[in-house]
Amino acid sequence: MNLSYGYGTYRLRILFDPLEQPVAFWLRGIQASSAVQLNGVAESSIGKPDVDKRYYKPSNPSYTSSYSRLGTREIELIIQVANFDNPYNGGIVQSIRFGSQAAIDYTRWYSIGFQLVTFITLMLHGLYIFIFYLFNPKERTLALVFLLTIAVATATIAGYDNLLLVWLPINYTWALKVKLLSQLWQPLLILLVFRGLTSYKLNSVWWLNIYTTLLTLYTASLLVAPATFANRSIDLGIFGLLYILPFLRFVYAIILIILKEQNDTAGSSCCCLRQVSYRTYSGPY
Repeated sequence: MNLSYGYGTYRLRILFDPLEQPVAFWLRGIQASSAVQLNGVAESSIGKPDVDKRYYKPSNPSYTSSYSRLGTREIELIIQVANFDNPYNGGIVQSIRFGSQAAIDYTRWYSIGFQLVTFITLMLHGLYIFIFYLFNPKERTLALVFLLTIAVATATIAGYDNLLLVWLPINYTWALKVKLLSQLWQPLLILLVFRGLTSYKLNSVWWLNIYTTLLTLYTASLLVAPATFANRSIDLGIFGLLYILPFLRFVYAIILIILKEQNDTAGSSCCCLRQVSYRTYSGPY
């Protein structure tokens, strides 16, 4: 099996008319560390790429590199990468955006701003839901909604541009773990909130107990394992399987509720027809 461990260099020459305004590159999701040079000048680096794993330091939030020397007809882009943490995805795994610095900055900061607004909004909703729960601790559904809100908010800043690495002094491994766990528990919380807010009951809870046990074991393994285990579990489908199972159960519950309402409606219609028939033919002849 060929793994994606190792190091390498990407080189790209861009030819154009004399440069009239600064240009920029938006680099995202490079596994798992990178450094950029533009026309031989070191511009940006994320983590520390190195040929030796002992000196290599992973980190992969999105970042930009700009070039502003006007009149230039050629830009040589060199990206040095190294990866010793993701066994199946290394190097540039997402497209690099290139354009004027104004356009790139606008697009990037619009994306980051939208993530921040989403995160703050979710955290505020989670705060007042938690306050409601404090006033009524017996209402466990409120606690579940609070946990779901926090999980979605955390997944928002842990994914996309990986703002979590910028905000908190955590390393690549823990940023990856937080991202996976915040996403992984969302489907189960959605199912439990749905059960708490509707009349639907999980009559057969054995599967829920088994799933919760598997999810807890995977979570515990993820917390103590290195980043290699986390990335490998994604590519082997373990993460995807645990993620999709509660969604399938949720869809199944929705179908059962729809069918039940249809049967109840049909039964009520038949009852009304029998009453009308009785009243029609029960009079004197």
